[in-house]
Amino acid sequence: MLHHYTGRFEAFGFTFDITAGDGELLAAVPGVPAGYEIVLTPLEERLFRMESGPFRGAVLEAMLAEDGVSGFQVGPFFISRTADDAPSTPRLLAPPLHLDAAKEAAFAALLADILAGEIDWIDDRLHYPKHEFIQYVMAQDVVLFHSSNRDDIEVFEPVRKSVELRDETGRGNQQGIYATHDGLWSMFFGVVNRGQLQGSIRNGVSHFQNRAGDELAAYNFSINQHQLAERPYCDGALYFLPRDRFTRLMLFGDLPSNEWVCREQLRPLARLHLTPNDFPFLDQIAGHDDGPLLRLNELSRLVRSAAISAKDADDHFVVVLPADAEIAGQLEEYLALLAEFMPGNYSLEAHDAQIHWTVHNPSPAQRQTLKDLYAPLLKFL
Repeated sequence: MLHHYTGRFEAFGFTFDITAGDGELLAAVPGVPAGYEIVLTPLEERLFRMESGPFRGAVLEAMLAEDGVSGFQVGPFFISRTADDAPSTPRLLAPPLHLDAAKEAAFAALLADILAGEIDWIDDRLHYPKHEFIQYVMAQDVVLFHSSNRDDIEVFEPVRKSVELRDETGRGNQQGIYATHDGLWSMFFGVVNRGQLQGSIRNGVSHFQNRAGDELAAYNFSINQHQLAERPYCDGALYFLPRDRFTRLMLFGDLPSNEWVCREQLRPLARLHLTPNDFPFLDQIAGHDDGPLLRLNELSRLVRSAAISAKDADDHFVVVLPADAEIAGQLEEYLALLAEFMPGNYSLEAHDAQIHWTVHNPSPAQRQTLKDLYAPLLKFL
């Protein structure tokens, strides 16, 4: 019966090819070497435990449709069935790190000075490829990383002014300073020019294990496919941050994510200049279709230009608009796209010659972006 659960499945650009054998299912991820497939052990009808992979230990539930399995639910995430020949974006593996005695000694001394607060800019002391030093520091588990197009951040403030798309958990939209223990992943945010880029970025790192217990990290990086030829990249900086000031966020349940958050102001330990060529995955950045998101951005501007006023209350945010047919049509399309990219509780109500669009219980990051967008019209309740 296991063969009923086989096929190609996808979630947010993450592809799984599920096959059956020896009383278990194996989920292979394109780009991840053979032997590192995710092992799915049957528990009872339609339920499987993920014995390995990024959701290790979680329970996967098959969702049935008239024509078979429509997908799998794991925590808040739905992995939907797709065509067996649907295109996929392979995961990427880090370049190998080869340490000799001299290199390791140089890296150890440099890291010790960073932790002692004796360095601001690392560049003058680093005589090896930057990604090699970053990989060395990652293995020591003593700092966290944050990258930015800005190289002049002296103090980080716990304020998030962007919204993580399709955030089903609320993990990505808190007010705080975000960081990760994976410096290679963090580099991406320093060299992608956010001012030039239109649409979204897709990125991440996942960890896979073989049956011997060995683990490897697999990365994905993608931007608006129509801008790949423009190479919207720039110089930036990678910041080294004190790990003890941060709390690790959970993916869901007790499953840890790769993100950490600090809710207090802090100073970086040190920083490292980045150029696009320092990023080891630069020529492997993929592209994705951002048409629906760009349409959402266009509608957001139209709604904002038509708005009469806005109100910020404890548990909701209200935008007041004129009640005319053109605005009503735009709002209907806008809210449909908004619900896809920013899951939440939205409502529309008619009040005389006005329409009140309400965002109920917005996340901290969404509230901040709304306050920034509607600042000239804003009233506080």
